[in-house]
Amino acid sequence: MDSKLPPNPSGADGAGPDGSGERMRLFESLLKQDVEVKCDFAKMEKALFERIQKAENLGPLSALKSEETAPPGFFDKVESDLFARIQNHREYEQPVNDIIAGPVQPSAMELHRIENRLDAQIRDVARLEPWEQYLKADVPLPMGRWEAVEEKLFARIEQHRKLELVAPASLWLGLGLYLRRPVVSIAFGLVLAVAAIIGGLRLSQQAEPALDTLVYQAQGATVGDLASAFPSSAYPQGRPAIHGNADIQSQDDGAMILVNQRGFVEMRNGSSLRIEKANRKQVGYRVGFAGHGRTARGNVTFFVNKRKGNEKYQVATPDYRIDVVGTYFRVHPDLGGRVSTSVLEGKVKIHSDSYGDFEVGAGQSLSYDAAMDKYRVQDGGASVRREDIETVPNVDDLRAYGVLTVTSGNASMGTSGAASGGDGVGAEIHAADVRIDGKYKGATPMVVLLSPGRHEIQLSQEGRTTVDTSVQMDNGAARRLTVALQPLPPPVVVARPSGKPVKASKAQAKHSGPTAPPAPVSELSRAEEADLIYRKADEVQAEDWQAAVSLYSQVLDNPASKPLRKEAAFFSIARLRADHEKEKSQAKEDFLRYLALYPDGAFSGESWLRLAELEVGRNQDKAIEYYLHAIGKLQRHPRLSEIQHRVGLLYLQNKRYDEAVAMFRQSLGNILYANESEKRKIYQSLYRAFVAKGDRVNADLIDKRYRPAENDTAGN
Repeated sequence: MDSKLPPNPSGADGAGPDGSGERMRLFESLLKQDVEVKCDFAKMEKALFERIQKAENLGPLSALKSEETAPPGFFDKVESDLFARIQNHREYEQPVNDIIAGPVQPSAMELHRIENRLDAQIRDVARLEPWEQYLKADVPLPMGRWEAVEEKLFARIEQHRKLELVAPASLWLGLGLYLRRPVVSIAFGLVLAVAAIIGGLRLSQQAEPALDTLVYQAQGATVGDLASAFPSSAYPQGRPAIHGNADIQSQDDGAMILVNQRGFVEMRNGSSLRIEKANRKQVGYRVGFAGHGRTARGNVTFFVNKRKGNEKYQVATPDYRIDVVGTYFRVHPDLGGRVSTSVLEGKVKIHSDSYGDFEVGAGQSLSYDAAMDKYRVQDGGASVRREDIETVPNVDDLRAYGVLTVTSGNASMGTSGAASGGDGVGAEIHAADVRIDGKYKGATPMVVLLSPGRHEIQLSQEGRTTVDTSVQMDNGAARRLTVALQPLPPPVVVARPSGKPVKASKAQAKHSGPTAPPAPVSELSRAEEADLIYRKADEVQAEDWQAAVSLYSQVLDNPASKPLRKEAAFFSIARLRADHEKEKSQAKEDFLRYLALYPDGAFSGESWLRLAELEVGRNQDKAIEYYLHAIGKLQRHPRLSEIQHRVGLLYLQNKRYDEAVAMFRQSLGNILYANESEKRKIYQSLYRAFVAKGDRVNADLIDKRYRPAENDTAGN
């Protein structure tokens, strides 16, 4: 019996709630009837499964086709899930780490796809050479790894180049059969031996030639022992020089400066330097220090020219290796004998197998922390601009320079001046300041290379007269200059009527203003007249500083005065006002004006030093700033250690303990002339700094060597 479903009485096709319910009841009633319905159930099942599959593929979106009303908030959740799926789909465009670390947890399927992608990338990278893998890596490489990869790569290139010169394998196979004959084998062996010898000679000729290293300057105890510091063959035409590898030793209380095409090295106080390699492509030094452990002393300062291409510059120390690009830094032992590195300009990379890798920049230092048993990078050191660093002449120019030896002594029979052979000079005096052509060079005794021509030499020492002289240097010649320094007479106290203050003249009050011209001197040029007035000012400054200021002002106003005379007069006026005037504002203004006119002048370092001393009682932060400028300018000054000690004390008073410790350590390394009293003061200050910061380990190390006075506590 044929049967079919009747149409919906309501006319609805199951769209509305009422129509759909009526249709369902009719459908259920027909199912209960015992009738035969002709229907293709397989086709129905297939269609039903297709609809189910489509609904599953739609996921939550299948609710849009539902005939039922969705519960509140359902579509908000659908929208949220949809945006989450869009976000996860971006895994094909975003890095894997971003997907994994994203706000939405990836599904298992997505993680599986990520894993497959990573496997594919790993397989692609694994087929690359190591150097190509490093290039593709988006992470910084350990220090020294690039150099190792570079060396291996160049070695492989060289090997490949050599293989290209080898004949094809078939030729060697034929030669192998032919060489089985004894006579031919012997002859071929001789040919190979000759070829090997010739090739070795050519390779040796093509090897990078060693650089010459010259001694540019030496002072202190090193001058007297300069000959023993170098082989006797290292004196071409009296000029100390080293060719190739060598071991060099600086004496206690002495210093020397070595220079080659890659920069210069300054050694002080018993430090040693081994030149392991010095050529145009690679420089390798190894530093050492006098003494062991807590008795280690000395320091070595390196100024490195900017590196070009694949040039290398390395400094090995007992604790680590320093890789340099182009910088200015100092290496010195700390209190326990460990190696510290202070960077004044640029930066260095330091590698240690035991302590790791470090990068140290200008104003920072790498120091060993005994309490933590590790090295740490610390701030608070001095820093300088590269253009402010006093460099040395080019080594090629130095080959034509002459050698000048400068010494100083007591004036005998009341005389003062210079003598080529030392006539009229008494006992030798150490540590007299030497200025050559207006630039501070160091302290006596001194050996220095000077260019051919006439040079102005000035020697001075506190409590003694200043001597100006000159010397004529010839190409490659050796000269000796001995200067007698006479003690200054005691100041003369001039009685003046009480209650009548003496007023300074306009010339005394303001040196830059117009002054009356000096009385004409017969047969003297204006330049000679200025020199005469300058010398007169030097002579009277101890007795009448105001008269000296007036005379120096005349030197400034004389248009024929030599530039060096004007500069010295400018500084002398500021110095005298700082020493004698109660109100220091004018002196401070004069020093600042001098630095504005002569930023790299002969007295720039001392001007910064004077400014710092004027600010100590007023503004300690400003005083520290001025002191650090002075340290940058006075790197070779015999008072450098004393200045650094002062800065350390200011740091200590302001509870900047790490900076105080760093400055005290630098001060100890820069004591040039033997002075146990000064060393003890610095050690006591360092002890107080360690106690104040709670570092008992390092404090005990100092206590064993220099025990501070009982009444000297950390709180003072």
